Amino acid sequence: AMANKIDTIYHCGAQVNIMASYNKLRTSNVQGTLEIIKFATHGQDKAIHYVSTLSSAYIKDKSGALAEEFPSEHYEELFGGYAISKWVSERLLTELKDRGLPIAIYRSG
Repeated sequence: AMANKIDTIYHCGAQVNIMASYNKLRTSNVQGTLEIIKFATHGQDKAIHYVSTLSSAYIKDKSGALAEEFPSEHYEELFGGYAISKWVSERLLTELKDRGLPIAIYRSG
């Protein structure tokens, strides 16, 4: 019933542990995002506002500053399971955005 009433989702739930491996964080961070995506696409489409982390940012502009962009498919410069798990979630949301769903990613520092 809620899926037909809600039009916006704010998602900031994650297990934060910079020492944990991706495999340890996948269930809470990536699978949690997949569940949000299922909910967002059930019934009427819903906008998603996703709180991520600067740890998942790696694209730099010409001056060397981090660029506020949706992530590309490459993540070679990321370090650690936490950053990679958040990058995977951002990539899933990027694919959804490319299909027309309104997605915003906020990378808190």
